Amino acid sequence: MKKILTITALIWMLGTPAAGAADFLGAPVMSGGRTISQSERELKTGYGLPAARVADYYHQVFGDAGSSLKIRERGGQVWIEDFEARPWHKIVIESSPAGEAVVTITRDSWTWILTMLVFRFLGVFVVLLVLYLALSIFTAILYRSSRRPAGSEGK
Repeated sequence: MKKILTITALIWMLGTPAAGAADFLGAPVMSGGRTISQSERELKTGYGLPAARVADYYHQVFGDAGSSLKIRERGGQVWIEDFEARPWHKIVIESSPAGEAVVTITRDSWTWILTMLVFRFLGVFVVLLVLYLALSIFTAILYRSSRRPAGSEGK
């Protein structure tokens, strides 16, 4: 029984992809990379691995995140965007000209948040404007089609 518990505990500790990994703003950072640049807003790390392997690592780490993360593949880049209240906004995985993977973790910014709120407000405004115009047109059509001819009031 002790042997089974020991093996289970070892598998559990060694089996998690983020075990022992560092983090930046709460986002996991794959170990074994070299820091290219780091500031309060951004961490850029290079790896001597293909970008596909690094992307697989992040797919494993964020596999159970559900709908709070959006993973997109755009022209040789993998974007992992967060739509919850995490302190980081996105993780971009791309290949450098030398063939190594470069991972950029970016902090959430008020510029991005306010821009998204403005776009949503404008989208709702446009939808309401289209609905108002459509209802005005249909109301005018119904009003004109339901009017009685001028000489038929007394009959």
